[in-house]
Amino acid sequence: IEVEKRRSFLERLLEPSQPALAPLPDVARSEVAFSALGAAGRSSKEGSRELSREVIAETAQRGKVVIVGRGAQFILPHDRGLSVRILAPVEFRVEQVLLQRGLSASDARRFIQDSDYERKAFVEQYFHHDAADPHMHDLVINVEKLVREDAANAIVAVAESWMKKSGFAVR
Repeated sequence: IEVEKRRSFLERLLEPSQPALAPLPDVARSEVAFSALGAAGRSSKEGSRELSREVIAETAQRGKVVIVGRGAQFILPHDRGLSVRILAPVEFRVEQVLLQRGLSASDARRFIQDSDYERKAFVEQYFHHDAADPHMHDLVINVEKLVREDAANAIVAVAESWMKKSGFAVR
């Protein structure tokens, strides 16, 4: 049942306009905690980076979590997690945003450009890496030609394989 919950979460995560925070106790989205703690008075670049590290490390300590974004692959030890990059061509993403958010084509394109810029800038500013570099991830999956469920199944299969190889218990 746990694998099914994670698969369901991943399917929702693959929806480009849906929030990735699932109502599951073992799934966390670090940026929710990061945003909530952002008012703690740390306004410097270093303070923000340290806060991000603290939140991600604390979230990861819970075990069996999915951390969406925020440079977790640059914070956590490489052998303690699996970094997955989900991508699709811009035109496919525009279509998806059009369908799910009801935006005009130009607004959907602007939404995607803004989102991509913010993500890229965050990783470059705080971790001095290019998040789009495929070498920064353990798995890169293009979802354009996949059914959402199949993409989620592929990610779960890779995660389970990695967990077994790494000596973690798999349910």
